[in-house]
Amino acid sequence: MVGQVWFRILALVRCWWQEPIGIVVPLLAAAIVLFAPQMPDMWVALQNEQSGVWAPLKFGLAAALLGFTSWYWTRAALFARIDQDDYFTAEHWRSLDSHATSGKTIDIFAASWARKWAPRLSVLVVGIIALLPAIWVDRSSAAAITGAPLLGIAGGAVGVLFVTLLTTLREWRRWYYGVRAPRWMWCIRTSSIFAAAPFGWPVAVACLAASLGASFVLGMWPQWVQKFFPAPVAALCALAFVVGPLVLVLGFIRDVLHLLLRLMFWAECKLTRRKFSKPPRRILEPLRDGLGPFILLIWLYANPFGANLTAYHVRLVDHLGQKQACAGQDSRPSMIVDCRPDLSGALEAWSTARFPDWKRDKPIPVVIVAAEGGASRAAAWLLAAMRYLQDRTDQEFDRYLFAISGVSGGSLGAATYLQAAVTYGETGGVLNWRNNPKAYKGATQLAGEDLLAESVATYFINDVFGRLIGSVWPFDDRAVVLEHTFERFWADPRGLDVGREQAVAGFLDLYGRKKGLPQLILNGTDRQTGQRLITATFRFSDGDDIFAGSDDFLYVLGHDVPIATAVTNSARFPYISPAGHFRRLRPSADFGDNAVLDGGYFDNYGARTASELARAIARNPLYRPIVVVISNDADGIRKTDSPKKGDKAPYVWQSAIHCRKSIPLTPEQAVLNNRAIGHNVFEFLAPIVGLAAIRGSHSRDALYILQRELCDATYDGPTSDSSRRPDRFFHIALSRPTNEREAAPMNWVLNDRARHFLTETAFRPEPEDFNNQQIAGLLKTINEIKINKLLKEPDTNGR
Repeated sequence: MVGQVWFRILALVRCWWQEPIGIVVPLLAAAIVLFAPQMPDMWVALQNEQSGVWAPLKFGLAAALLGFTSWYWTRAALFARIDQDDYFTAEHWRSLDSHATSGKTIDIFAASWARKWAPRLSVLVVGIIALLPAIWVDRSSAAAITGAPLLGIAGGAVGVLFVTLLTTLREWRRWYYGVRAPRWMWCIRTSSIFAAAPFGWPVAVACLAASLGASFVLGMWPQWVQKFFPAPVAALCALAFVVGPLVLVLGFIRDVLHLLLRLMFWAECKLTRRKFSKPPRRILEPLRDGLGPFILLIWLYANPFGANLTAYHVRLVDHLGQKQACAGQDSRPSMIVDCRPDLSGALEAWSTARFPDWKRDKPIPVVIVAAEGGASRAAAWLLAAMRYLQDRTDQEFDRYLFAISGVSGGSLGAATYLQAAVTYGETGGVLNWRNNPKAYKGATQLAGEDLLAESVATYFINDVFGRLIGSVWPFDDRAVVLEHTFERFWADPRGLDVGREQAVAGFLDLYGRKKGLPQLILNGTDRQTGQRLITATFRFSDGDDIFAGSDDFLYVLGHDVPIATAVTNSARFPYISPAGHFRRLRPSADFGDNAVLDGGYFDNYGARTASELARAIARNPLYRPIVVVISNDADGIRKTDSPKKGDKAPYVWQSAIHCRKSIPLTPEQAVLNNRAIGHNVFEFLAPIVGLAAIRGSHSRDALYILQRELCDATYDGPTSDSSRRPDRFFHIALSRPTNEREAAPMNWVLNDRARHFLTETAFRPEPEDFNNQQIAGLLKTINEIKINKLLKEPDTNGR
C-alpha cells in the first residue's frame, strides 16, 4: 500500500513537471489570493450594494472557467505525450483495472492514474480559490458572510464539481468516437495536443478559438471589463483564456527543441563518423521537458524582441492643441514644454489671479500640500481631506493653495482635484466644494471605483500575448489601459463629468484654460539613476537649485504628456504597472532608452519635494510657505486621551510627525509604526527587508526635515509670547478605524465600507481630535501671516 502511494506521488510530480502550465496558473492565482494584502478588501467589494448577487456569482463562474481550462488542456497535453486519445484510454483502463494491484503493472498503473488525476488536482486548486473569499472575509472581519458571497461560492463549487464528475464518467466518450484525429495530427507535439484533447479535436479547436476570441475582445475593448466584471473576476477570466495558448506554445517550443536536439545528435554523428540513429528517449525527453518551460519563461519576461515590440512607452500628447498654453508661441512639442513659467513666474501668475488687490505690503501665505501615495485610498483620502480643510478653514485653505506634491495614488487625487478646478472652479481657480455638488459627487465616487479590473485583465492578456507575438498583438499595455481608466472616470457623466476633451488633454493644456490653478508636481523615480523624475507644471533646472539632484521630466522628454500619463508615471506600482520607457531628448540624445518608476521608491510622502519647494519660495520675502502633509498610512488609533498600558499600536499624535512635542514611541510601537516584518526573517530575505525598511525611513526622514525647517524650535506648550513665529508644517493623518469592518487597505479597489469611512467618518467632530487641532493651527498661522507687515527679510529657513 505504501509503495502504491509513493509511486502515485512520484507519478503526479512527474506529470506536473512534464506539463506545468495547468497547475502553475491556478497555483499563481491561489498565491495572489492568499498573500496579497489587498485581497480581503477586493472580496468584500464583491458584495457592494450596487452589485447585489451578480458579482459573487460572476466570480464563481470565472473560477469554474479557470478550473475547466486548466483541466482540459493539461489532460490533452499529458495524453498527447503517450499518443493516446480518450477512445484508446477507455480501452486501456478497462484492461488495467483488473491488474491494479499487480507488482508488474503497479508503475504503469500509477502513471496512468497520475495522468488522470493531475488535471483534476488543478481543478481542486481552483475550487479552493472559489472558497477563499469566505475564508478571507471572515478572517479580516471586513464583512460578514452573507447570501451574496455564498451564491458565488456555490457557483464556483458547482463548476468544480461539474468538471470533476465529467472526468470520471466514461460513457460520454461514445458520442464522438467517429471524429478521432487523423494520423498526421500525431506527428508533432503541438498538433497531437488537439488530437488527444477530451471530446475530440474539433472541441479543442473551438476552445482555442474561444480563448483567442475572448482575449482579442478584451484586449481591444478593455473598458467592457470594468463595466461588467470586478477585478477578481477579470483576473480569473484572463488567466482562463491564456492557459490553452500557453500550453500550445510550450508544445511548440518542445517541438523546436526536439528538432534541434536531433540535428545536434546528427551533427555529432557526422563529426565522429558514427552511424546515425534516433536519440534515446531517456536523453531526449528530460532535456526537452526541462528546457521547454525555461525557454517559455525567458520568452515571456526576458525576450529582447518582445521587450522592444512591447516596451511600455510613455504616451505623448499626439495633438498640437496647447497653443493657448504658450500664448501664441510656436506650438512645437519642445517649445510647449519650454514656455512653461519658472517658479517665480508661476508664483506671480498665481498671486495675480487670486489676489488682484494685493498691495504687496503684507506677505501672502502659500500652502503646499504633500500627498502621500497609497493607490485609491490615497486619492480618496486626499480629496476628502481637502474638502474637510476647506470647510474647517472657511475656504482659507483652498484660497491659498499653490501647489500639490503628489506620489502614486496621491497624484491621482491631485489630478482629479485639478480636473474639478478647471471645470467647476471659480475665478482664480479656487474650487468651492459647497457650491459644486457635481464636483463633490465625482470626488466621492472615486473612492468607490474599481480602477484595477481593466489593468489586471490586460496584464494577463495583452502583455502576455504582446510578448509572445510582439507587434502582431497591437493593443495597449496595462499602464496605458490604467490611464484610459482614469480618463473615463474624469469624463463619466455619472462621475466628475469634465468632458472627454478635457479628460484626455495634455498635462500643460489644462493650465491654458483657467488662470490661478494650483501647480501640480508629480514625483516619479528614474530607473537608471534612482533620482526623482518630476513632472511639474513649471520648469526648473539644475542651476535653479529647487529640487536638488532631480530631473524635469517634461524637459528631458521634450514633449508634453496626457495628464493621465503624468499620474501613471508617478503611480507605476511594482507589477501593477510596468516601468514607463522613454527616450531622453535633452540634454543629449546619448542617454538612450530610460524608464520612470513609481515615485514611492524615492519618497512616498512627496515631502522632500514639498520641503525643497517651500525653501525656494521662502527666498522671496513676499511669500510665506506652509506645508500640509496628507498621509494615509493608517498607522495609529484615533484617540486623544493618554495611551493605555495595554495599547500596542501608536496613537496618531504619536506616530504622525508634526510641530508639537509628543511622548516618544516605545520600541514596540516603533516597530509597528515602521511596519517592520520582525526578527524571524530568512537570511536570504534580509537584504530585501532592509531595503524596504530603508525606503520607509527615507520617506519619514523628509517629514523630519519639514519639522526642522518649518516648526518653531522654541515652542514648548501654550505661550503668550507674541514674538514666537507661527508653525508652518501641519500633518493630516488617516488613522486606523476603530471599527475593523471599515478597514481601508492600499488598493485600487475599495468596498462600500472603506469608501464610507474615507469620505464620511474618518474625520471626527471633537475639537481635541488630532486632525482638528492641526487644522486649527493651520488657520491660525494663515491669519497671523496675513496681518503681519513686511518688516524684515526672512532668515535662512524662510521665517
